[in-house]
Amino acid sequence: MADIHAAPLPFGHMGSSKVTWQAMTGVGYAMKLADVSLAYRYLAFHGSNDQLMQTVRMSGPSLGATVRF
Repeated sequence: MADIHAAPLPFGHMGSSKVTWQAMTGVGYAMKLADVSLAYRYLAFHGSNDQLMQTVRMSGPSLGATVRF
């Protein structure tokens, strides 16, 4: 599983940005009743100089599970 795309921030309205992008890569395993995945995500927001939050960078691991019944 590899995914690289640009998207808006997933929380609240922070005004317009110069650049907002994110990248995510990971691996997953599918079983009969469940799926598990482990991924790493990086998200960057670069706003204009007149905004309260001018630059925000977030990154870290993600663990996901899906159970089918």
